[in-house]
Order: sequence, then structure tokens, then C-alpha cells
Amino acid sequence: MGASFEKTQPSVRSVALLFGALWASSLQQDYHWARRLIAYIIDVALVALVTVVLTIIAVAVSIRFLIGIGFPTVGTFPAVWAALWGLSFAGLASPISLVVFLYFFLAEGLYGRTLGKEIMGLQVQRVDGKPMDMRNSLIRNISKISWVLLVIDVAVGLGTHGEMSQKWSDRYVGTKVEEKTRMTIIP
Repeated sequence: MGASFEKTQPSVRSVALLFGALWASSLQQDYHWARRLIAYIIDVALVALVTVVLTIIAVAVSIRFLIGIGFPTVGTFPAVWAALWGLSFAGLASPISLVVFLYFFLAEGLYGRTLGKEIMGLQVQRVDGKPMDMRNSLIRNISKISWVLLVIDVAVGLGTHGEMSQKWSDRYVGTKVEEKTRMTIIP
């Protein structure tokens, strides 16, 4: 009877080790996605702040045109302004979502990181070891043109086979977000 117990003991130990490894891996993935979410919130807040300030400046400069004392086609200007800055379906193609997309596209294409990723100690890398380029940045960030597309991109990435730290667009283009080894500020 003692011999049969000792035979099952390694399998119980291996199950415990496997459970511990899976739990640790799950915590590590949660930590990775939490850092990415915080970096995204920092970036969107920064872009929103800059966009609001620029909008206030634009309105202050163009107030004469908005009230009708300095623009020949005054009747159509407010409608055009409302159409440009209004909300469209899921924010798709609104100027603010385009500014967010351009920020991520240019920052990651040129520097491999955004300010939020820099603060959180993350960077975007290609899995083949080559430097980030504008093509890869365009493809991996196209989902950021709308929050609905971004949620779908992350959900499909988490719900399909592959590395759990990648969105679907990261897998498609061959990029990943990893922890940086040294901290630098975007030049």
C-alpha cells in the first residue's frame, strides 16, 4: 500500500506544479494587460487634452465666423463645424479618433513606443528582431481608429491560439509589446 501511494505522489506534485505555473502565468498576463491599459489611458488622456486645448484655441480664433460677422457663407459654417467635430458611429472617422490613431501610428512607427508606454516601461517590438517601421505601426494601430474595433482586436487576440500578450493585429503583423530594459524619454 505504501508503494502505490508513492507512485501517485509525483503525479499529485506535478499537478500542483502545473497549477502553480498556470496561476503565475495568469497573474503575469494580467499584470501585462493592466500595464498596457494604463499606458493606453495615459495616451488617450494626453491626446484628448491636447485636442481640447487646440479646439478651444480654434473656437476662440474663429468666434467671429461662428457668430456671423466675418465669413461670407456664415449659414453653412456652423453645420460644417458640427459635422466635423460631432460624433459618428462608434467614433469612427471623427477627428478626435483620427488624432488618437495618428498619435499611436507615428509614435510607435518612429520610436517604438508612446508616452504612456514609456511611462509604464513598455515598448513595441517586431518578433523577428527588426526595428519597428511605419507599415507595421499602421497595421497594428488601425484598430485604434474606433474603440469598438480596438475591443474586437483585443478580444480576438485573447480568444485565439497564440501568445496571450498580443492583440490579433499584433499577431497578424508580427509585433509584440514587451517590458523595456532601460527607461528613456521620447526624444
